[in-house]
Amino acid sequence: MEFFGKKLSNVSLDEYKSRINNSLEKAGKRVVVVMDDIDRLSISEIEVVFRLIKLVANFNNTVYLLSFDDELVASALDRSYSKGGYDYLEKKLFNYLLDYLKPKYLQFVITL
Repeated sequence: MEFFGKKLSNVSLDEYKSRINNSLEKAGKRVVVVMDDIDRLSISEIEVVFRLIKLVANFNNTVYLLSFDDELVASALDRSYSKGGYDYLEKKLFNYLLDYLKPKYLQFVITL
């Protein structure tokens, strides 16, 4: 285990992200990440999920399909975002994700 720990500690997060992006690109496949019932998580878990999505949503060939009650999730995000949870959902996250939802991905998601 110590061997792996040393190997992993020498690699930056940017390098990991680059490796993952390269692997996804080489695979030539699309990845759809489906998250259901996000609104059933605790407030802190909801915050973590949305932070994680924001950090990695721009992986190559990756689309996120999220299912949640917008009122509950917006309320949970209120304490983390000065302009409120709805503002975050409407302006930040969805505009960010829409930049990556190219027509070919939308067609793929719709045909599932």
